[in-house]
Amino acid sequence: MKRHILRATAGIAFAISLMTVHTPVALEKTVDPAPAAPVASSTAALPAAPESPAPYKPRNPKTIAALIRCESRGKNVKIIDTNGKYSYGILQYQKATWNQWSRESGIEGDPMVPEDAIRMADWAIDQGDAYLGQWSCAHILGLVD
Repeated sequence: MKRHILRATAGIAFAISLMTVHTPVALEKTVDPAPAAPVASSTAALPAAPESPAPYKPRNPKTIAALIRCESRGKNVKIIDTNGKYSYGILQYQKATWNQWSRESGIEGDPMVPEDAIRMADWAIDQGDAYLGQWSCAHILGLVD
């Protein structure tokens, strides 16, 4: 399972809690082992651990948070929309919209991955009302005319 962690402003703190995967950790009893025999050291350097990319920080956190609340109530779901097509993720993208915006923006990913969905929403909001207006909730919330 992929783990996607997003650090963001307090304005989308609820989205962060949805995107953080919590895995229970089993606590084990530790026992002091017997002293180990000395091990010969190696002069070969260990490879450096790959750096994790910095979490995405949206440019439009308040607008995205409002859209998430309205579109999915913060649930990462796949549902059949009023037009009979599936909508995906916390921002309820339909495949045709996601694919078109992906081609236009160069953003790849999956609308069911919250960080990808937020990244795409941020791009769309920056494009103006014609893109923002694709969400029915943008009209409901008065974000577009």
